[in-house]
Amino acid sequence: MNQTALLHPDKNTALPLYEQIKQDIRGRIQEQEWLPGTRLPSENELVESLGVSRMTVHRAFRELTQEGLLERVHGLGTFVAKPPRHASLI
Repeated sequence: MNQTALLHPDKNTALPLYEQIKQDIRGRIQEQEWLPGTRLPSENELVESLGVSRMTVHRAFRELTQEGLLERVHGLGTFVAKPPRHASLI
């Protein structure tokens, strides 16, 4: 996978680690560094590379999925969600 690694969270700040990971992912999506359909590193890959717990990564992914920014596909991975289509009421 050819993508820039996530920034390492700062364990010496009041901002929770999961929130730092969320902000990093959200920023990459907003800046269009990661386009819709882009596969993110797996939870296991992020646990290993960031040195955080699986629960930390899982919470960040879960909350971003609930916000509609990520889409999780069982057995395939986590992807940047496609923007919702807006249907005309006319």
